Amino acid sequence: MTIDKESQKRLFTFEKWHRKGEWSAFRESYETVKDYKPFQKTQDEIQELIQDFELNYDFPPHYSGVFISYCVNEVYPEKEIEIEIGMPFSFLGLNTKKKWKIIGDTGDIIGYEMYGGKIEVIGNVGNRLGENMKDGKIVVRGCAGDWIGEDMSGGTITIEGNAGQGVGYGMTGGKIFLNRHYDSLTNCHKSGEIYHRGLLTLKDGKKIEY
Repeated sequence: MTIDKESQKRLFTFEKWHRKGEWSAFRESYETVKDYKPFQKTQDEIQELIQDFELNYDFPPHYSGVFISYCVNEVYPEKEIEIEIGMPFSFLGLNTKKKWKIIGDTGDIIGYEMYGGKIEVIGNVGNRLGENMKDGKIVVRGCAGDWIGEDMSGGTITIEGNAGQGVGYGMTGGKIFLNRHYDSLTNCHKSGEIYHRGLLTLKDGKKIEY
């Protein structure tokens, strides 16, 4: 596909960063974005960048998601943003303290190491939603995959649709609210609270009203 000049300009910084290669951890890859000085400072510019990723590139959606998250968290000056996506970007909301509204189905690991703010997804999400989440709120208006809240230590996650297996694996704090079917909880959450349809679900599978 031919890439127009405006798209080339918008993607130039990402392309230089991505060429650096694979990283051992996504935290490290996030921190290196600043060395390439992305310029997407407005909601419209970030939305145009998303559209360029969707139309012109076959890069893994987790790297695109890391880059988008950096632009929203560190370059975009406002506290709230609304974006529409047509491909399942992963790692949206990485390290965020801001308020996101995401329209469309996402990939995996949304809200990774989230420190505050809110992420609302008008759609479905993939696996490992809210992994290592510290604080803030995540609300999913659709369904979620496996391992919701893995290793989370604070904050709240609400799933309005169905959820997969391993809910709360390794969680040490925070709350998860499940409003429809889920495949299984895990016996590995040390603390924190998991609710299903208004009932607190204990590690032994019993439920009590709250």
